[in-house]
Amino acid sequence: MTIDRSTTCCFCGQSPEPSELNDQDAKMKLGDEINKAIADGYTTFISGMTRGADIWAAEIIIRKRHYNRNLKLICAQPYEYFSKDQGWEWNVKYKKIAALADEVVTVSYRSNKGCCMLRDKWMVDRSSRMIAVTDGSSSDPGTAVSYAAYKNIEICVVEVKRIENVLSQVRKSSV
Repeated sequence: MTIDRSTTCCFCGQSPEPSELNDQDAKMKLGDEINKAIADGYTTFISGMTRGADIWAAEIIIRKRHYNRNLKLICAQPYEYFSKDQGWEWNVKYKKIAALADEVVTVSYRSNKGCCMLRDKWMVDRSSRMIAVTDGSSSDPGTAVSYAAYKNIEICVVEVKRIENVLSQVRKSSV
């Protein structure tokens, strides 16, 4: 599949356990940012297929393809059998998404220290926009975001609240 960088957007997400994030908030904000990208002419989306934000973004793109046949989804896995390291529930989602993707790219054929960084570099090098999901808990933007900034691609940040922050806000408002 030929990739037009000018109409390609990739995703990246922080690595806390997704169960710690307010996933409904994340999916809603991610959907809003994807809608903006589509309105701006983006038609190809690359997911790194990591549990949490990457998987959620891929699921959103698959749903949106029912209404817009021009949308394409590329799954970029850092190494062969990466899905097995994501846990049972995420592995099931991963396999469904990969089966529905327009293309699945394997960057490295075995797990090694730098394969996730190579996957991130592969995605950024083929994109002109990145949608980055963060919970704001770290000042370190991560290697994918740092590389995207170095390559001067547009970075749209989606800030998602952690579950404990949501619970503390509910407790404060009920007092």
